[in-house]
Amino acid sequence: EAASARHFCSRGPGRMPTVHVAVGRDEATFLTIFNKEPLEADVQLEEGRNFEWVKNRAIDQLWSKVGFCHGVAALSSLKTFNAATGDEIAEGDRAEDGMHIVLAQEPPPVGGEDADASSRNRSAAPAASPPTVAPS
Repeated sequence: EAASARHFCSRGPGRMPTVHVAVGRDEATFLTIFNKEPLEADVQLEEGRNFEWVKNRAIDQLWSKVGFCHGVAALSSLKTFNAATGDEIAEGDRAEDGMHIVLAQEPPPVGGEDADASSRNRSAAPAASPPTVAPS
């Protein structure tokens, strides 16, 4: 009960409850949707809706950004994860205001978007040169 009151108060006057949806940046997700650009959407949440509904509303917003004709099918094949914990979410579970979810093939890094951004920065950094061995 306190959590739902907190969610209601955090909205502020006139703000619709929302769930933030991001598409994962793992290699398996890339190989599914073939998109290197970050894909994100804010879905306005209707009372009592579940994650399947949220996922489908996010796909409505994102499909045109996936550069091939089967973008909807590719996005639909992704699993739903809690961005903060990395836990997979059952699509029948009820969505709540303020949640951040990730659509991906692999769980996102624990800690949510900040951890995901830092892992992207690490993967974007140039690889260290292998040590050289002097001939003997």
